[in-house]
Amino acid sequence: MPEHVESSPFTKSSWALLLGFIGYACRLAVTVILTHHLSLELYGDFTVAWRTLVFVSLMLTFGSAISARRFVSDYVLAKDQRKQSGFTLWIFGLLRRSTIRLVIAYALFWFMTNILHIIDIRWIEKYHLAVFVVILAPVLSVFSIICSYILSHGYGLLSAFLNSVVFYGAQLFVIVVFFSVLVPDSITHLSYLLFFTVFFLLMISAVIALSIPDMDILKTLLAPRRKRFYDREWIDDAEAAYLNEIVFRMTFTLNLYLLEIFSPLESHVGILSVCETWAGVISLVLVCVNLQSISGVHLLGHLTKPFYAQMQRHLDLFNVFKLLLSLGFALFTWYYRELILVFFNIHDTRAGILLPWVIFNAYLGDNRYQFTLLMSKHEAHFVQNTQIASIILLLVVGTILVIPYGMFGVTTATTLSRVLSKIVLTYRCRQLSPMRFNLIG
Repeated sequence: MPEHVESSPFTKSSWALLLGFIGYACRLAVTVILTHHLSLELYGDFTVAWRTLVFVSLMLTFGSAISARRFVSDYVLAKDQRKQSGFTLWIFGLLRRSTIRLVIAYALFWFMTNILHIIDIRWIEKYHLAVFVVILAPVLSVFSIICSYILSHGYGLLSAFLNSVVFYGAQLFVIVVFFSVLVPDSITHLSYLLFFTVFFLLMISAVIALSIPDMDILKTLLAPRRKRFYDREWIDDAEAAYLNEIVFRMTFTLNLYLLEIFSPLESHVGILSVCETWAGVISLVLVCVNLQSISGVHLLGHLTKPFYAQMQRHLDLFNVFKLLLSLGFALFTWYYRELILVFFNIHDTRAGILLPWVIFNAYLGDNRYQFTLLMSKHEAHFVQNTQIASIILLLVVGTILVIPYGMFGVTTATTLSRVLSKIVLTYRCRQLSPMRFNLIG
């Protein structure tokens, strides 16, 4: 049955969960291979570099890849080819201009670096892997745009397949092939690995996009330039999406940057990255559980009392399930912590406490119900300010604790920032609605 006419949202979410688990299995396999063949220091560098690529790729599109899900979907449904082509030209024009700026900044940086290298002030090899590969970010931007376009054309599961199975499966495939030829032992080798991974992702997504009817991205870009349609609302919507996504990403990546910059032990970055990968399965399940009732949160202001009470029962049931699931997985992880650490080739037994701790932080980071209600009530600025406040708390406390306590100090700061965010968001939701979004408030 074509996805466009599929009638069961539960079926879609079940398929999305399956695809998510396959993607997570690929991610887990990637982590195992890397940690068994690289030092924890090099693995930490690889993780930070990859997250930097994802972060910069988002910045290059200025949120337009996210807003494409709204505008292109409307244009496809209305069969308005003129507006759709105009949006395509605009989004790739935006990417082209930001890419030119990135290339200029990249060239100037390496020009100055080589001058310093010649006069023996600093050696090139001392720079972080992320500095070498950041130039690949525009390729990831194209990948994210293609995924958004596929989703906008009504292929939601195919988009989920690209963002989960393909995204991590491509990494796994390239790493297996690359390691069969050469085991990386330097930043240069890892740069090659990331290069092949990013372009393999682009190749797969491009082939899939070209096979979808009526998605004329390439045709539009190659067509003769005539007077095209432009809507000022595109940039306004993209700016709002951009700010939200940037702040959201920072709340989940700043801890690794703090460790990379300030921690006296470089292995801590790799260890914390492994713990976050292990806890990723909880985040995946929490997202899929939230999808079962998130549409009802959008309609809270229009529900009758019987449906309102039913919605509250559903939320309570889902919240109990999420709590028990997180606790159960944390207890399982604690009991088998030594085996899990050995599975990832980690022999620092002190890291055992981090495994359930990071799972707890993943549970604290689940604020989907609160986000949905506040956004539907036009509280986007409040959400942004709350997230910014949690980032500032993470930055301040993390900077203070990272030098004496390393990964434990950063994890403590992460816990405090997420507790603050959950309390503030929940309190604001109770001001706007009597609905309970957590078990205690």
